Order: sequence, then C-alpha cells, then structure tokens
Amino acid sequence: MLRQEESKQREDGAVWSFNLPKALDATDEYAPLSPEDEATATQTHKRLIQEVDLKAVEKLGVDRGREAVEAAARQLVMESAPGLYGERKEMVIKRVVDDAIGLGPLEPLISDTSISEVMVNAPDEVYFERDGIIYLSALRFRDKDHIMLVVDRIIARWAGAWTRPSRSSTPGSATAPVSMSSSRR
Repeated sequence: MLRQEESKQREDGAVWSFNLPKALDATDEYAPLSPEDEATATQTHKRLIQEVDLKAVEKLGVDRGREAVEAAARQLVMESAPGLYGERKEMVIKRVVDDAIGLGPLEPLISDTSISEVMVNAPDEVYFERDGIIYLSALRFRDKDHIMLVVDRIIARWAGAWTRPSRSSTPGSATAPVSMSSSRR
C-alpha cells in the first residue's frame, strides 16, 4: 500500500513505500466474527469439547469426522443461540468446526488456492500472500495459546504425512510421501 506521507524517494526519482498496511487497512475478505458471534462460537466450542469425543471422531476419517463435528456444532448452536440464523449461524458453525478439528482461523486462508503463503506474527497479525502481494488479514487468534494449538496441529499433520520407519530401517530414517519429498528438504 502506498502512502504519500510515508514514501521515500529512490535514486531514479520514483516515490514508493513498502510499509505493510496497518490494522485499519486490513482486508475484510476474511473478516472475523462480530464480538457477539465470537462469544457464541467460543461457548459452543467449549461445550463441543466437553460433549463430543474428538478421539472417536478422528477414527471416522476426515470427511465423516468433519460431518459429525459439524452436526454436533449445529445442534449446540441451535440450543445456545436460537436467534442466530442465516449466514451468521453458518459462520459460527464453521468457526467452531475449524477450531475443533481444523486449523482455526487459518482454515479459510489455507483453503484458498490463490493464497501462496500465510504468516502469523501475533494473535492480531495474520498476513497472507496472493499473487506476490502481502495482505494483512482481518482474521485473528484468541491469544498466543490459540496460535500454539494450531502450530501443534500443523506439525502433527506434517509429521503424520511421513511414513514411520520400520524396525529393519536405519535409525532416524523416514520416507516422505512423493508430494512432500521435493518441497520439504
């Protein structure tokens, strides 16, 4: 984003600024929930964790597990926020499911194939790169612990993609799947 008051003149006379946008300039394409809806999502997520055996859900596989968690979240949202409907309700349910079994607030960024990189600097500083341009996302984490939970999930998914060495293999060896072997060296 170019800002006249922050720009500097280059040797060739061109005036450019490479400052990243401030929070007010954040793109609203991935806008966070309203405070009221965020509270509903947090309350529903806590109940979901208490009432659903997520270990059993993992055994269902990705698609069936997500469906089961979504059905449970939908039921809990109907009970705790009967006045919530339409797109707001669907956004709350998606947030609960993403926090329970996905990558939390990063899920919409990860799902967007036009985004090539996601960078998290702080709970309220999430950037993404699209077409070589870095944008400040309006998405937020609750706190640093929320970031670490998502980091742990990313590591678990990445590590889970590697095959476990057999007893006959060389100590410390593992084989990456073909899709990861060239990009994870």
